[in-house]
Amino acid sequence: MEHNGGEPTPWRFTVALLIGGGLVYLLQGVLVPFAVAFILAYIFTPAVDRLERHLRLPRIVAVILLFLILAVPFALLFYYQGPVLAQNVRHLAEDAPAQVTRFLTNLFGGEQVSFLGQSLDVHIVAPYLITRLQDLLGAPLGVAQVAWSFMNVIMGAIFTVVVFFYFLAGGKDLIHGVVHLAPAGERQQFHAFIHKVDSLIGSYLRGLAVIVVFAAIVVWIAFNFVFHLPYAAILALTIGLLELIPLFGPIVSGVLTSIVAVTNGDLLFTLKVVVFYIVLRFTIDYAISPIVFGKAVTLSPVVVLFAFLAGSTLFGFLGLLFAVPVAAIFKVVLDERSAA
Repeated sequence: MEHNGGEPTPWRFTVALLIGGGLVYLLQGVLVPFAVAFILAYIFTPAVDRLERHLRLPRIVAVILLFLILAVPFALLFYYQGPVLAQNVRHLAEDAPAQVTRFLTNLFGGEQVSFLGQSLDVHIVAPYLITRLQDLLGAPLGVAQVAWSFMNVIMGAIFTVVVFFYFLAGGKDLIHGVVHLAPAGERQQFHAFIHKVDSLIGSYLRGLAVIVVFAAIVVWIAFNFVFHLPYAAILALTIGLLELIPLFGPIVSGVLTSIVAVTNGDLLFTLKVVVFYIVLRFTIDYAISPIVFGKAVTLSPVVVLFAFLAGSTLFGFLGLLFAVPVAAIFKVVLDERSAA
């Protein structure tokens, strides 16, 4: 579809996107909180719009009301599970060698491991594996390192919440400003293009958020109250976040679940935990996903996976956050090119 400028507006947007990508690459270290806030604003903007429209509230008041609504479950979670989570993190850092030793013992059925004709003691193998992991991460796994990382996460979270608030309050003005970057004769077409991208990204991210929360809650309930596994909150949060990664995320979750089961129980216990995860997997894939995604989201899992891999390679964690939005933009560009 040609416009007054002689060049398709979507391709101009693509050039601008590539230039923006170069700037993001240079500034990726400081943009992560802004990126997280942007994704969250994308997910919760419809809720603010509904509060603003149905209750006839000023937008800033609607945003404050949404924050109060969200604060209730988070406050309850922090009050009841915060100390447990902090204790789990501290205990995990202190007890890592014992956890690895227990896992190897249960996996091989004893404290002696036979490998290439050699008999190895798991009490010697476990510290070796922990040391190799420390070398891989480039930092010790001690309590001090975990505490420092935890403090950095808290400070980053506070900053992200502040930016999230401003994005929600000024979201419409931001979109209005982006549209006005286009030449006056092309703003209508550019606005239609933005609307298509917004619909695709919004549907995908909101559906994905529902799946992440569903998986985390179900896993936490099962691991904490049914199987009585240690570190239930950490495991639930990890498995929930792994739902963000198509194809590989569920595989890693299944492996992690199996390792935790083997570490903390016998063969029958392991089978029960694995069966639970298989049922959860089928529930998400064949019951929850079709409901929350519907037919609006047409991004192929392979395309999303490629976007994740390419984004993480080029931009690290920031690339992971923007992998799906960028993939959605290119899909709309290609669709418009094909329609033309």
